[in-house]
Amino acid sequence: LPIFHHDHGPALLKADVARWRQAISAGNRAFQNEAYIQALEHYSTALVWAMAMYGRIDDAHVGTAALVIAHHNLADTYGHLEREAEQCHHLCAAHERLQAVADDADMAPAWRDAAWTHSRRTHAELTRFIAHHPGHPQALAAQARGALSRPAGRSH
Repeated sequence: LPIFHHDHGPALLKADVARWRQAISAGNRAFQNEAYIQALEHYSTALVWAMAMYGRIDDAHVGTAALVIAHHNLADTYGHLEREAEQCHHLCAAHERLQAVADDADMAPAWRDAAWTHSRRTHAELTRFIAHHPGHPQALAAQARGALSRPAGRSH
């Protein structure tokens, strides 16, 4: 397991982003080589780093993308292993986390906006999962909450 820094200053957070990228890259190589168990290990490490950085780094879109990518890569890998429950868990976890952030008035506006932006992808992935696995209760419940609305005061 990765060693976490207690002081998340800018230099250490950049190192954490680099470690996340290394874990994702290693997972992608393993996935491409059909070494799915190895890919799961790397993507799980990436998720731990993404969760540790989330809400703490300066770039909310980078932090949000890191979280979504790690969850979705885990979901894709579990899908290849025909482990539907774990695949669904990661798709729902990503979408539900973004929903919670977007709805959290105490969260910085940049993080709320990033959650809204990236939720389009998480909602689309849930919809795709349901098309292949109709009737899955956890996925249906997450999808029923719908795509996120843009946080108040934000427009593009």
